[in-house]
Parts: sequence; structure tokens; C-alpha cells
Amino acid sequence: KEKQDAEKAAQKAQEAAEKKQKEEQEAKEKEKLSADAAAQKVYDDQAKYEEWVRTSAIIGKSPGLGDRVDEFAKKHKISSDVGMIKSFDDDHFNAVIVDGRIENLTINATAGHKMDSLVSELTPSDGTEVSSTVDNSDPLLSKHISIGRSDMLGIAIPRSNGFYTRIDTYDSRSGDYLHTTLAIGQKK
Repeated sequence: KEKQDAEKAAQKAQEAAEKKQKEEQEAKEKEKLSADAAAQKVYDDQAKYEEWVRTSAIIGKSPGLGDRVDEFAKKHKISSDVGMIKSFDDDHFNAVIVDGRIENLTINATAGHKMDSLVSELTPSDGTEVSSTVDNSDPLLSKHISIGRSDMLGIAIPRSNGFYTRIDTYDSRSGDYLHTTLAIGQKK
């Protein structure tokens, strides 16, 4: 009888151990499924965000570099349209358009040679400055060059790798501001 009781106890212990192992395995599988679902949601949310940036987002605080030209045209009156090059607001803005997006935007000086306060709003809103330099190699012009990086720009125009260049140009002799050029990519 003791032998039978011992065998039954051993069998019960074995069954309890197997049950515990099975429960632990099921808990691990549930945890993995939950983690997979969370990762899939993050991926889906990122995919939705990227699609939104590509189709309807405005990258800057105001439509500008990297944005669709039709969004820019809602705020600025077109003055000339020559294929890829469009001018707005009596040539105050000159844009180079590729695949419907502004890839190069020149903002000319306003009366009195003042920099337009709108310039910084035309760069990507999530942009951060990576580097800046001053180029005085031309005796007539002084160029203040800054390179920026934007995740939104990288999504909207993948070949930019998210980089853009801002060049503020001044007359070296008088110090007057002439224009600002914003362009995707990095000026070398």
C-alpha cells in the first residue's frame, strides 16, 4: 500500500509539474502574442503616419520646402508658371517643383532689404540644425549656410534623406540682405 501511495504521490507531483510547465508555456505564448500585437500596432501607426506625411501633411509651420505646391499656392498667388519653375507673389517666392513638391524655394528680399520673417516657417517644423558655416569666398556676396535634418522631409521626399540646406545671401559691401534659398539635400 505504501508503494502504491508513493507511486500515486509521484504521479500527482509529475502531473502538477507538467501542468505548471504547460501554464508557464501558455503564459509565455500569450506574452509573445501581446508583444507581437504591440509591435504590429507601432508598425501600423508608423505606416499610417508616413502615409499621412506623404499625402496630406504640411511639413513646415506654413507650406514651404518639401510641401506640395498646391498647398503653397493656397497662401501665395502664382505670378508665373514655366514647367518645373513657378513664381509667386510677384516673384517674391521662386519655387522648383518636382513630382508636385517644392524641392527648392528662393525667398527674395522685401522692400528695404529685410529678411522675410516667414523664412523660418517654410522649413520643416521638426527640422534641427546639423551645421552652419559662412562662405565669404565671393567678394560681392556673403552666404550664411546651414544644414538641417527633418524626419518628415525624409518621409515626404525620401531621396533627400531628410536633409535640407538654407542659404541666406547678403551683399558683402553694403551688408544688405538679398535672398534666402531653401533646398532639399546638403550643399557640399
